[in-house]
Amino acid sequence: IVDDAIVVIENTHRIYANGKVPVVRPAKEAAGEVWIPVLAGTATTLAPFFPLLFWKGLIGKFMIYLPTMLILTLAASLIVAFVFNPVFAVSFMKPEGKEHESPKRMLFRRPIFWCAIAFGILFNLAGWHGVGNFLLFMAALSVLNVFVLRDVIHYFQNGLLPRLMNRYETLLRWVLRGRRPVWLLVAMFLLFPVSLAMLMARGNGQTFFPSGDPNFIYTYLKLPVGTDVEYTDSVTQVLERRIYKVLESEKPGTEGSIVESIIANVAVSAGNPADINRSVQSNLGRVQVSFVEYDKRHGKATLPYIDKIRQAVQGIPGAEVTVASEAGGPPTDPPVNVEVIGDNFVE
Repeated sequence: IVDDAIVVIENTHRIYANGKVPVVRPAKEAAGEVWIPVLAGTATTLAPFFPLLFWKGLIGKFMIYLPTMLILTLAASLIVAFVFNPVFAVSFMKPEGKEHESPKRMLFRRPIFWCAIAFGILFNLAGWHGVGNFLLFMAALSVLNVFVLRDVIHYFQNGLLPRLMNRYETLLRWVLRGRRPVWLLVAMFLLFPVSLAMLMARGNGQTFFPSGDPNFIYTYLKLPVGTDVEYTDSVTQVLERRIYKVLESEKPGTEGSIVESIIANVAVSAGNPADINRSVQSNLGRVQVSFVEYDKRHGKATLPYIDKIRQAVQGIPGAEVTVASEAGGPPTDPPVNVEVIGDNFVE
């Protein structure tokens, strides 16, 4: 989005030559020089998205917002780069350097500086601490900028940065001499297996995507289809008692407990909340353990209880028991769906 504007402003700054050329001329010439390349670059970016505007069907109605917003945004950035940026350059581009800066003491003679301090104090006295502190912070930041940051910036631009660039240029000249580029390319390919071997030797025991503490733990019971609801209820009660035993030290309602409630469902709302199928099934049962909010747990972890509950609920003949935490996102279909389609329902 900002690439077009950066190209135009950098070209304007180059022609401006730090004030040696009147700013109106660089603003015009810079926009004219890069008009065709920037327009072509933006057009090549937009070209793949125009066909998406004619995508038919339900997917097309859903996806049309992506190409529409991208096309409008990049077109707007093109207008900003070639219409607004030249105007801003003429209005705000000034020569840079210590010789063009006003004396540091002039900061204290600017009315806006003292107005910011005065209004900051008044807003704080009136109870508007956010606005007041912001104004006082901006006044302090302006003092820091004039008396400290300016000197640091000049040292970096005129001293440190040129030395770094000269050393980098010297390194490049040394590397690009003779057959050194070939050996450097070979070394890059050899560095990859060496880094892998070092990583394996180090033995990283951390996971890239660790699981956080769950807010809910679900224990799902699945019996053979057609099982009587009373039998399912009796097995669910067995699971509930075992879970209560695991959470004996964290009983709901006791002081300092991280368990908010333990709820059991049979047949009704006994399936996985992430499943689309919400029908009543007499062979299903569920025990839900709800934990209190994270800031009320006082550092106690809930993740270990998944393994403890999983070990406690095993060993029930004829029952399929699954323990899991809550899953994010909308309801989804199972990994495998079997659909039977026909004109005659009886057949």
